[in-house]
Amino acid sequence: MSAAPLLSTHQDAGAIFAEDPECQEVLNYGDTDSEYRTVVESAGITDRSLRGKLRVTGSDRERFLHGMLTNTVEGLVSGQGNYTAMTTPQGHTLTDLVVIHRGEEIFLETEPGYQDKLRVSLDKFLIADDVTLEDVSGNFAIIGLQGPAANQVISAAAGQTLETMSQFDSVDLHIGSLPTVVVCHSYTGENGYEIWTLAEDAADVWRDLANSGAEPVGCVATDVLRVEAGIPRYGLDFDERVMPLEAGIASAVDFEKGCFIGQEALAKMHNLGKPRRYLCGLVIAGSEPAPRETEIFVDGKEVGWTTSSLLSIYSDECVAFASLRRGFHEVGQLVALGDGKSGRVVKLPFRPTAIGSE
Repeated sequence: MSAAPLLSTHQDAGAIFAEDPECQEVLNYGDTDSEYRTVVESAGITDRSLRGKLRVTGSDRERFLHGMLTNTVEGLVSGQGNYTAMTTPQGHTLTDLVVIHRGEEIFLETEPGYQDKLRVSLDKFLIADDVTLEDVSGNFAIIGLQGPAANQVISAAAGQTLETMSQFDSVDLHIGSLPTVVVCHSYTGENGYEIWTLAEDAADVWRDLANSGAEPVGCVATDVLRVEAGIPRYGLDFDERVMPLEAGIASAVDFEKGCFIGQEALAKMHNLGKPRRYLCGLVIAGSEPAPRETEIFVDGKEVGWTTSSLLSIYSDECVAFASLRRGFHEVGQLVALGDGKSGRVVKLPFRPTAIGSE
């Protein structure tokens, strides 16, 4: 997995990388607080190229995916999309993903590194279906644009007005002279988009967007925004231990669509209205975030664990997502953390957002 399409661009902008710049996201460009404000107040440009990308083709592509994923695929038309998940037959979350319908092709976008898990999981159910699954993660770059001025920046770079779209819908658009697909996708809670472009065109598209008013933003700032907005990430905030209804992603499930893998287990939980646990917001006393997977206790009883935790720029408080057992998830619940800190359950999101959490 390589950041190569935009590596030189980031280096020229003074990017600070986590470790090896060939395989790591940009942490920041020198000032996380300023980058945070850029997204909240104007338009921040980010590199999302490490995200997984599968291309699905074949005459049975819609029917097949409709029976595999938790949200609707049949009935979507070119230019539409949605947020969904794939679960085990027992309803546990294998991964979440975004479906992007582009007519004869359907693209599936996952968290970085999870595209192969999704491909293998789908491939197990292919028998006589006319469906081809192809990992195209290296073929395309994804450039994110987030903030209230994101639409204006894209419109300026394209030389035409970008019409309002629903979340996860997409449109063909030329940035400068280069073809791109613009997907309406907020991953910070602010208005935003992802621009899919051929990897070899990424640097030119980035330059045109930057010249149209976007400022570079690293993943530290976008992660603060994400957590404040109450948007969980697969692999960080939920995994196969939990079902979508327990992970804060109930919007990824359509209970009216008919059968899909895990449907019976999820429908039972939905109809009873009793998830075993909930993804909650937690405000933690002190100035130090909690390590991920810190155990949480109430009256000496273990009731859950922390996931993402950080210092909120919005509130100047330590906040965290917490996976808590039913009965201990109500707003106002006081908890003790295994590292000696105390905390209080609060309602998500942690700050007002332009786009609600997924």
